[in-house]
Amino acid sequence: MASLPKRDLLAQLADNNSKQISATDVSSIVTTMYQPTLIYHGTLEDDSGRQVIEYYFNPDYFQKKGYNGDVGGQSLTSNTQIYQFTNLGAGVPNGWSSAITATNVTPSTSGGKGLKVMVFGAGGVVTDYEVVVQGGGYRPGDQLRLSVPGASVPPIITYRAAIRFFSTDVYTMTFNVDNGFHTGVNSIPQMIPYNLTSNTDVEDMYCRVGDLNESGSPVYSSNNILKCRAGYDSIRWAMNITIWRINGA
Repeated sequence: MASLPKRDLLAQLADNNSKQISATDVSSIVTTMYQPTLIYHGTLEDDSGRQVIEYYFNPDYFQKKGYNGDVGGQSLTSNTQIYQFTNLGAGVPNGWSSAITATNVTPSTSGGKGLKVMVFGAGGVVTDYEVVVQGGGYRPGDQLRLSVPGASVPPIITYRAAIRFFSTDVYTMTFNVDNGFHTGVNSIPQMIPYNLTSNTDVEDMYCRVGDLNESGSPVYSSNNILKCRAGYDSIRWAMNITIWRINGA
């Protein structure tokens, strides 16, 4: 189904001469659009041992800060977090910092760059943060140093990723409690092998979220599990992955 025409979207917004338009107003309009939302783009590399490269993810659909799935109360240092603070720093000034560009400590193994973060200091350490610019190209395990002005020891973020390698051909998808599980009904994964030639052997090629039992009444299972494969026997080829979400499904 096509998205709503521009005139219909504008008609749903409040008149800003009589009311300030809020983020909630805009959000309610966006969620009425029928077209799917792009939520993820990355590369999966089974054979290389690097496993995942993330170029983009929509934070509204993946692990929410302070949560592990739908369970809150997670600390900044928990490895359940996409951005895990493995060092909270020392001598961090109180209050919010300016936007800081993270330095990738291991650029020889990762091309990730562009992440900008504001941190909140209290008692000499980081107690909160906000991502200002997401950047891209990061791999799980990347060490990202934040050179906070005035800090004696810079905080370190270890990138844990929005989608994570679990086993051969299987990846776990973090999810945001506000927008629910990734399922076979609401998620549209698209996979393109990264580098195939005319001499490349491919026995199996598939990409799906979860499983569908088609015997009798269809039953969907294995929410938040991405299953992707391009290769043959034990050989796997790198895959570019794009995932869309159908809002309201």
